[in-house]
Amino acid sequence: MMPKHLYGVKLRSLNSFELALCIILLGMGTAHAQGVSRRSAPSNLHSDLASFAQKAVGSVPSAYGGWIRKVISQWPALNRPFKLPGDLNLRSSIELQCLLNEKNYHFIGVAQRMWIEAPLKGVQKWIDDVDRYQQIFPGYKNIHLTLKEPAHWITFWEQIVPVFFISNVKYEMHYWLYPETVTADTHLRIYLYGLKSSKTLKSSDGVIVLESVDAQHTLYTEYDFFDADWGLAASFGGDKVWKESVEGVALSDLAFKVAAEHPTFSSAQIQERSKEILGKDLVKNCTEHKNPFDPEK
Repeated sequence: MMPKHLYGVKLRSLNSFELALCIILLGMGTAHAQGVSRRSAPSNLHSDLASFAQKAVGSVPSAYGGWIRKVISQWPALNRPFKLPGDLNLRSSIELQCLLNEKNYHFIGVAQRMWIEAPLKGVQKWIDDVDRYQQIFPGYKNIHLTLKEPAHWITFWEQIVPVFFISNVKYEMHYWLYPETVTADTHLRIYLYGLKSSKTLKSSDGVIVLESVDAQHTLYTEYDFFDADWGLAASFGGDKVWKESVEGVALSDLAFKVAAEHPTFSSAQIQERSKEILGKDLVKNCTEHKNPFDPEK
């Protein structure tokens, strides 16, 4: 959901917005064909989302922030066909795609989608509980809210760097929420976030979109883009930076899935099951088959 760790068939060239559609529509299948019906969107949804995206400002500027706002203002996943995993056990319920900025190899981009066997409100409950993040996210010393308003949060993060002569990484993030209030009838929940301040991170932008499929299932889509002063980590090679960054993003987000599906699990069980789901192949396939991505196109 943000930088968690700092350490296709190609018919023609796609621009970044088309690539987003491909990610969302990957595996073309319909919910109705699988016996699941999507909830209807309000007729004024796009105007509401466009207004929301315009108001969500204040983070460190980047081209990715603008691209994400464009995607949100025209959110294409709602009421479109999407892939329902045939086998919902472990790895089949998550998809990862690495997005490469060819002008800057160390600018990490990750698209992720998960099928969660829990109602939207059950997933939202865990995402909203920021003060519990450090219990279920690996590699953090401190995560907490410094501001919490109905439609705007500010969060503080301190990430542990396992090298004795390098200080921990500290940063603050803005979050903007749509809608402000979640009810039993809420079919869409968006968390748009961007970097507020950091001495190490140069930029960080992302979004989480929760879509209610039915009363017991949620589709989770996320984009993360971040760049940093990688320092010593870059000296070990760009591939290592990519691997550990993507793994960190995926494990942290899988914690939401596991926690929502298994509300009685302990923090240790949530982390353990997240690692089981991720395995090794998903990150390996993602980092070895990056998709060129230019947010300005």
